[in-house]
Amino acid sequence: LGLVGSEMCIRDRIESLAKSLDLSDVAIAAALKQTAEMLVAANQQCLQQGSTFTVMLIPTRESVYFENQKNRAPELSGTLELVANRELETRTWLASVLTNQKVAFVDILPAMAAALDAKPEVYPSHDEGHPLAGGYATYAASVSQKLSQATTALSLIHISEPTRPRL
Repeated sequence: LGLVGSEMCIRDRIESLAKSLDLSDVAIAAALKQTAEMLVAANQQCLQQGSTFTVMLIPTRESVYFENQKNRAPELSGTLELVANRELETRTWLASVLTNQKVAFVDILPAMAAALDAKPEVYPSHDEGHPLAGGYATYAASVSQKLSQATTALSLIHISEPTRPRL
């Protein structure tokens, strides 16, 4: 029996993702480098304007499910594991660049993977990569938490600044 309908769509999507995340492809690696450079430049522009810039690293649905199931279903392998590993490599590289360039970011993969257990309505059941309301709520909660941490850190820096005597 061959794959039919939505199973073929899912397989095709996973294979397409695997190709689009292949950093050994010079064009893909160059595009990722260019993206990182644009994010660093955007951060610099925001800093010059006194604004905070935060990047949200949004995982694919496939990586979210893989992350959620990897310890429970070790039989997950093949192309899905390849996609998850390539995405991990891409996310790790980008996170390293952002960290080195002091660009704030939030990686929502852990929160999305955990949300699958708490909110089964994170993604639709058909082959669509975009989340449902529960997924977007997880995005918002992750960003809110990151911004709250940044605000707290800024408050602590402000509070801990020594007062300078006026001359």
